[in-house]
Amino acid sequence: MLEFAGFLPILLVIGMAAIQLGLIGYGINQAGSGARAAARVASQGGDGGAAGQAAVSGWLDPR
Repeated sequence: MLEFAGFLPILLVIGMAAIQLGLIGYGINQAGSGARAAARVASQGGDGGAAGQAAVSGWLDPR
């Protein structure tokens, strides 16, 4: 029990780091999707900025 209590903070830090890395990966994925959508619409003469922001997930702030 004492060994587990000593190791628990390390496990929590590793778990939180994994969550942060997942969020970073998701943000990079969303940025790529937004950039692709913006480039596609801008190449056809539309408003690329609005299309890029619309392609990004709602809970992820595009700014």
